[in-house]
Amino acid sequence: MRHFVGIDISSFDMKVCILDTNGDKLKAFTVDNKLKGTEYLRDLNAKVYNINPKYWKTC
Repeated sequence: MRHFVGIDISSFDMKVCILDTNGDKLKAFTVDNKLKGTEYLRDLNAKVYNINPKYWKTC
């Protein structure tokens, strides 16, 4: 299962959009641009995809 994640980062929050390989939106949500928000994204990734952050690809 491959997904693509886009994150729009501002000084107040981060808007997240998750797409499947067809470009269909699976989920969109906003988290605070604070430690709790980044921890939520990390924990969601580990829980849903069971991927260690050292394997994340970022740009």
